[in-house]
Amino acid sequence: MTPADQWRQQRTLTDIDRDVAAGLDQLLLTPNSRRRAGIEIADPDKPPSKLDLLLALKHGEITPEEYDRQKNLRNSAGV
Repeated sequence: MTPADQWRQQRTLTDIDRDVAAGLDQLLLTPNSRRRAGIEIADPDKPPSKLDLLLALKHGEITPEEYDRQKNLRNSAGV
């Protein structure tokens, strides 16, 4: 392999790295891209919002009983 071939190979790999990073950024898969888009990162200590609970109930991710329990926890915490 000649030095020119090595340079082309290195250049191709660098281009692939840049394309992958740009794709991850466009898909909001990096913390910085999510922050720029205004997407809140989940805090495990923070209770889910009322909207989050309603959406989870609508999509079948929680049962109506769990929805009521979570809603009551939010109300008792004054959230």
